[in-house]
Amino acid sequence: MAIFDFVIFSPDLPCDEEFDIFEFECMEELEEALLSLAETAKNATGIQVLFLPPARPPFTIPDAFAQVVKALNDKLPSETIVRCVFRTAEAAGYAARHLPGNDLTPKKATMNGVDVFIILGDITQVCADAIVNASNTQLHLGSGVSGAIKRAVANPGGLQATLTRLAPIASGEVVVTHSFGLPTIGKIFHAATASGDETTIRTAAKNIFTACRTWEIRHVAMPAIGCGTGGLSSKDGAAIIYEALQSHSTMVGMDQNMFPETLSIVLYDDISAQIFAEKFGAQ
Repeated sequence: MAIFDFVIFSPDLPCDEEFDIFEFECMEELEEALLSLAETAKNATGIQVLFLPPARPPFTIPDAFAQVVKALNDKLPSETIVRCVFRTAEAAGYAARHLPGNDLTPKKATMNGVDVFIILGDITQVCADAIVNASNTQLHLGSGVSGAIKRAVANPGGLQATLTRLAPIASGEVVVTHSFGLPTIGKIFHAATASGDETTIRTAAKNIFTACRTWEIRHVAMPAIGCGTGGLSSKDGAAIIYEALQSHSTMVGMDQNMFPETLSIVLYDDISAQIFAEKFGAQ
């Protein structure tokens, strides 16, 4: 296992000559470069990876870091140092969760017969009947969850073409497509939640659970809709999803088939996961 060293960026950060410097600006560039980097770095004393994304990146720091660890960990000699430079200590803390051996165990709660899991990770990697894409009214695959889905599907052009035909949709509305080659996922629910407006997110959450019943989805995975680029706080986002699930599960009743039976809320950072776990009472 390579040694991952964490450094916080500063303008006077020294550039050690023994370190190869590797910088990236988009996820596609990172994925391509890692293939050759893992091979060429075998004889290097160390590698310096700069996690300094632009203001509106089409990827997240934990997502990028997880790919670096996966690509380099088994291919480099155990004494090789991978110096990871982050803009902030907070970003470094989020990324550190993805080091091998760290606890990424989902936290679980049960609400009116529905199992709820709070998960740190990549929503495109879960095993579920459906996942939720936090989209916009034009259904354009951009950054955040949409970007992660675009990178993960086998046919991103086909997915975008399908969404373009379905667009535009109303704020809070949900449309359904198949998974376009995601091997562990059946369908994708595209919810127009980009505005982050509380009324919109409440409508979207209700429509997501209604779609689960319509399509008989037993396990749905969703992000913190409305949070992140939408601007809604994790506390408010957690409360809205909690209330929507409580209302949905109560209305369906224990004497009927419950759809969904399982809800996975997939998050990227510790702070959000803590907030959601506390709201749902997940342990």
